[in-house]
Amino acid sequence: MKRIYTFGHEQVDRNITVGDMLDNKKNDIKMTQVTAGNQEEAEIVASQDIDMIITGSDWYQDVRKGAPNTFITAALFAGRFVTNEEILRGAFDVMMNGADSVLTPRSMEVVEMLAKEGMQVQGHVGMVPSMATKYGGIRTVGKTADEAISILKDMKRLEDAGADAIMPLAAPIGSGLGIQNKVNIQIIRKQTKLPLIIDAGLGQASDATIAMELGCDGVLVNTAIAKAKKPFDMALAFKNAVIAGRQSFLAGRIDKYLYGNASSPKIGIIK
Repeated sequence: MKRIYTFGHEQVDRNITVGDMLDNKKNDIKMTQVTAGNQEEAEIVASQDIDMIITGSDWYQDVRKGAPNTFITAALFAGRFVTNEEILRGAFDVMMNGADSVLTPRSMEVVEMLAKEGMQVQGHVGMVPSMATKYGGIRTVGKTADEAISILKDMKRLEDAGADAIMPLAAPIGSGLGIQNKVNIQIIRKQTKLPLIIDAGLGQASDATIAMELGCDGVLVNTAIAKAKKPFDMALAFKNAVIAGRQSFLAGRIDKYLYGNASSPKIGIIK
């Protein structure tokens, strides 16, 4: 545990800090982030040693009761906070109450406004749900060259605006389709030094393993766990999947070949 001051200058203990996240990024140490909507869910998440929780700003205080020492990001929902003044007030309120960072789906200017106030900010890239009509429906974004370049530009703008993490979507939120564009994730990974957290669309634990093998720093999971037949077991599976994916990434996969080439020795075999 780390003893820190919150945005409201209250001394508290936290399991992880933004400084730790940046150090973990440099040292290739991966992290997990899960959504919680109430005290009970937060208690379960905290008991599994999940690094970070994300929740709505309106639910923050209840979630904090269940996870008093966990790093929590509070999302500022677009319909709840409309004007810049409302967004700034909402961010100040939740940060003064002990939130460790805020997430906004709004413009780069809003991200920059919050960062300039000394807040830790996270932002989305890719298929943000409110943009579904622009893309002709709920679908994976980034498979074409133009869309991939657009996402990269958004990512760099978030980084330049002062965001402390980038959160590309694996697939449409709640779809459970898993990572639909591995190449795009790999490109983003090479283009940013910020923590990269896969958000939305994961359906099973193996999706988390794939994300970590692609070099991501963590995954954000809600629906895949909340709607599983056995949520507690699925949460544990995701935890183990993140660890396995990270270990696989560090171990380094073999090169791919068009033809088979057995590696078993041909000498010293007992006949």
